[in-house]
This record gives sequence, C-alpha cells and structure tokens, in this order.
Amino acid sequence: MKIVVVEDVPMVRERIVDALQELPGIHVVGEADSVDTALSAIKELNPEVVLLDISLPGSASIKNGIGVLGWVKQRYPGMQVVMLTNHAGNAYREACHRAGALAFLDKSNEFEQLLSLLSKLIKVGERKVQQNAHHKLHSPAHEIRQTVDSLSWLGLLIDLARLIRPRRVNDGRWEQMQN
Repeated sequence: MKIVVVEDVPMVRERIVDALQELPGIHVVGEADSVDTALSAIKELNPEVVLLDISLPGSASIKNGIGVLGWVKQRYPGMQVVMLTNHAGNAYREACHRAGALAFLDKSNEFEQLLSLLSKLIKVGERKVQQNAHHKLHSPAHEIRQTVDSLSWLGLLIDLARLIRPRRVNDGRWEQMQN
C-alpha cells in the first residue's frame, strides 16, 4: 500500500515513517511538510492512503490539513485519508469526518491505532485483489476469451493436420494435399 505522510514537524514525521516501515505491505512513497508540498506529492505519487496532520503551513487557497482533506476527496474520492493530529477536539473530529476522512486519530494517545488500522486496510486490499482476480478468472468475458483462444489453437491444429495428412483422390491413390 502506497502512503504519503503529511506532517510539518520533522521529528514527528520521521517517527511516523519509521513506524510505518515496520509494517509489511506498507510503502511510504512520499513525505510533505506543508499544504503545497502535500498537494504536489499527492498529485505526483497517487498514494492509496494519505496520513494528514491538521496544522500545516497553508497556501493562498487552502489553509490547513482539513482543506487538503477536502481537496483530496473532491479530486480522488477513492483515496483514503487518515487524520493524525494533536487537535483532538470534537469539532475538528466532526469536521474531518464530514469532509470524508477514513479515521481521525490523536497523535498523543491513539498512534498505535494507526498501525492497526493500516494493517486492516492492507488485508482488505489483499481480499479485493483476490476477489477481482477470481472474478476475472471466472467472468463470462474471460471464459469467452479462453474459448476463442482454444478454438484458435484447435483451428490451427486442424489446418495443420489437413496440410500434412494424406488424402484419397478419385483414382484411389494417396497424395499429399497441396496448398
């Protein structure tokens, strides 16, 4: 799972990245420390999950992490955003959930829940991949393609057999079929 970590405090960002690298299946593909670098990283790297702090140096149009969350959900509705912040008040929590955050975690006392949440997302992603592969292997389109491929090979073999097998001609002699 590709993740971009957006956190303005370098030591905190490093701690998050170090913890994430311990999880199998997690690939931190980018880091950002402001609204502008977050938007660039998300556009360029197209992660599956964004870990996003609320307090970030803003830009002219987007002031903080909640604004980035809204931007992400508007442009990439399938991308998951987990808010990881020290602003754990109910007003922030509700605003983030309304804007489409998958989860809202307090850095100071809910950080371990982040690792559990990401592990669950990896398992859900693996199941979806398996279900999609199963569906594709058993879909009517796949079966039709297999049948066409089989018939193509069968047709080729029949044509080849016709070319090399002897055939009877009217006078009773055997001769090879000419092209």
